[in-house]
Formats: sequence, structure tokens, C-alpha cells
Amino acid sequence: MTSMSGLTDQLSEYCPSCGTERPHGVSVTLVTESDETDNAAYSREPYRVSECLNCGRRTERRMNDA
Repeated sequence: MTSMSGLTDQLSEYCPSCGTERPHGVSVTLVTESDETDNAAYSREPYRVSECLNCGRRTERRMNDA
């Protein structure tokens, strides 16, 4: 799986590790889901990446599954 960095912003979200609302760095990243080079250009999917700026917990969610 390969990723390309996207835009980043900060939002206040609930963090299960901290147990409260905390600032998070939020970005959208394109991830290549196929390891086959012939089809790699067609297997990129957007992922929402959220990282707690307090504890560092990181979550990734495929946006097409939302």
C-alpha cells in the first residue's frame, strides 16, 4: 500500500485514548491499494487520517466506506 500526502487541517475530535475532545491533525491521503503496477493507477482510494495532537493516536478510514 502506497500513500500520497494530502491537505492537513486541525479539528477538535473525541479521542478514545485521552477520553475527551482533543485537537487532531486531519488530512486526506490517496492510498494505492493494489501492489500490481499495471493497475496501481486505478486502485487509489481517498483515506481520512486523524491524529491526536495530545497522545499521537492515529486512525485511518477509507472514505468510500463511510
